[in-house]
Amino acid sequence: MNMKKLMCLLLLLALLPLTAGAQTAAFAPGMNLSERFDPPHRNLAALTAFDGQVVFADNSQLYVATPDGQTHVKPLHDFLGPVREGGYRAPAFAQDEKRLALLDTQSGALAWVDLSGGAPAPGARLALDWQDYTADMGYYVQVEPPVQYALAGDTLYALDARGANITRFSLDAGKKLSALSAAAQAIVSYRDGKLLLVQTLPGTDGQGGVPTLMVYDPQANAAAPVQALAGQVGSISYDPASDTLLAAQGNTVYTYPALGEGKPCATLPQNDFFMEYLPIAALPDHLLAVGTRDSIYLKSADAAAFAEKTPLKLLLAASSSDGLNQAANAVENVALTVAQDSLSPLEFAQMIITGDTEHDLYWVNLSAVDFVSLMKKGYAADLSGSAKLAQAHRELYPQVQQAVSDGEGIYAVPLSATGITLLGEKSYVFDENGQPTLHTLDDLLQYMQMWPDTMAEEHPDMTPYRGYEVKYGAHELVLKTYIDSCIGTGQELSFDTPQLRQMMEKLAAMDWDVLECGDEDYTAPVVFSDEWLMFLHLFNGDGRDSHDYFPFLLALSPEVPAVLPLEVSCVFINPRSPHQDAALQLAEALLDAMPDDDRIMLHEQENTPVENPSYQQTLAEYEALLARKRAQMDAATGGERNELKAWLTRAEQHYEELKVTQRWLISEQNIRDYRALAAHAYVRQYNGEFLGARTAVETLSQYTGGSIDLDRFLGDIQNRLNLIRNESR
Repeated sequence: MNMKKLMCLLLLLALLPLTAGAQTAAFAPGMNLSERFDPPHRNLAALTAFDGQVVFADNSQLYVATPDGQTHVKPLHDFLGPVREGGYRAPAFAQDEKRLALLDTQSGALAWVDLSGGAPAPGARLALDWQDYTADMGYYVQVEPPVQYALAGDTLYALDARGANITRFSLDAGKKLSALSAAAQAIVSYRDGKLLLVQTLPGTDGQGGVPTLMVYDPQANAAAPVQALAGQVGSISYDPASDTLLAAQGNTVYTYPALGEGKPCATLPQNDFFMEYLPIAALPDHLLAVGTRDSIYLKSADAAAFAEKTPLKLLLAASSSDGLNQAANAVENVALTVAQDSLSPLEFAQMIITGDTEHDLYWVNLSAVDFVSLMKKGYAADLSGSAKLAQAHRELYPQVQQAVSDGEGIYAVPLSATGITLLGEKSYVFDENGQPTLHTLDDLLQYMQMWPDTMAEEHPDMTPYRGYEVKYGAHELVLKTYIDSCIGTGQELSFDTPQLRQMMEKLAAMDWDVLECGDEDYTAPVVFSDEWLMFLHLFNGDGRDSHDYFPFLLALSPEVPAVLPLEVSCVFINPRSPHQDAALQLAEALLDAMPDDDRIMLHEQENTPVENPSYQQTLAEYEALLARKRAQMDAATGGERNELKAWLTRAEQHYEELKVTQRWLISEQNIRDYRALAAHAYVRQYNGEFLGARTAVETLSQYTGGSIDLDRFLGDIQNRLNLIRNESR
């Protein structure tokens, strides 16, 4: 997706009411409630449970999922009114046994939500005294609101920050009252007009503080401890129907029935987007809803059932883990714990070789782990007995197959891929048919060399290449392209060659003083950019600074075809794991949960385009915005009317563009464009050649900085490559 256009869209979006969805199956563990909504919600902002219903919000809509399978969606402005000019929504919930309130934490607006009639209905609004959280910075308003809210009687309680005091607001007039003196890590409404607080109390025998559950009675203005907790608390939720508190502690959720002893009952999803705390919501019948940025998962919160699940531990050492949470949630008989660690290749190899039994599965990047050696030495379980995994393996690109197989067994499941390309500005690097005009490294070097005399005066706002460290960047690009070309085309890598020497000499003849930009020009638009992680959406253009950039490849020379380096991550099973069946079940679930772009990039026969599920909503929201602006224009006069008319002209043109650009997440043309590049793909793997290449790049700065000459540089990196090869053998 064109990122510039997307940001523009998000800034301009208005909101429209949506109708209730169709009835589906009742709540059950393993469900993803987000899948019930069409279009799906945007980034999750708040989550709660009320009267057995799951209620959540993004920055524009309120969503309700009911136990009988109904779904409802309402725009936030129906409850909170319009967003202030230049502002945005940051919703939160507060509740007690009988009432649910929706807050806009940016403005301090509070609105009651009525769920008694099925679909959510707006109630009375209240403006809270929000001045202490708001600072006018001149060109924007900075707001630092509380982090949690709860209701008790005629008072709203707000936790200003983790470990801070609790602020109180009158629900009659929104007036800020005196704060409670006791600091808390978490708050939630309890029964009988009381609150539950998590506070840290002094430990015994000089030990550190103990997270403790407290019952706060507003009438007595006193808190009494009721239960020590199993560890530091993230999110908490209380279900009055079952009198049960759920508390997220680390990556495990504990259940405290009747506020008694806590027992583990569920594991949390992986926090992919690094939300401060994943929100949870306690439901009747031992159910738990937990939110990530893009999903609402239902899990069992039954401690006895949890104790019967097969424990699995996954070491996540890859740069991408999309689909992990969906897979883990789908395998209901497994309790998955994810350990995230960026081990060095040597540390990882030592852990495996010394007999690791802590982890059942590993998710790794093939360029960061010597998987070929691990595979040959029996440190990865053979997965070929799974019909599902075997079929998926046969559909992979052949070069990806070879990276995870010895020709007989299958030892890993590739789950994600990114390509390494250059990005070129559309009107400079591509012709009218969308084909690149630069094909080889020599083409690019000539372009840079000619820029000062041919195009610099005509395009003073642009630079041919990155606006900083141009000299080093150009040398690095040439060296990496040379390395990838040799490895990707099956040539023996050698650095002291006439071809590489010739390109380095061309670089040495460049006028870097002219090409190098000053500090003030670092953000100047460029004709082509550094090597770039390529995803399918880049074939829609990467919009920046009013320019569109598209991926393209450069060949080493006309005689040597261009190559597309692929960074591939995969999952493999520890053959020492005592839970082979459960680990295989999770691996199959990960395959099912693979995102569409990864599936297409890895499997050459996957050519079905992917529609944008939010397309119709996007158009409807923009149409509503246009209608409101037209009404404003009709009522305006003079200069204001002229400004609105000019704005509408631009917006209507943008609307026509949206109808084309927002239709597909991945179009047929996107796939065709990628397939053309993928014909030149090879998988980057960690081996002796890779180490030698990395050493060469690490030494490059000595040459570009003038510490060593070209002969010394080429000789040194060749000697190091030979040494690494000998050690590897």
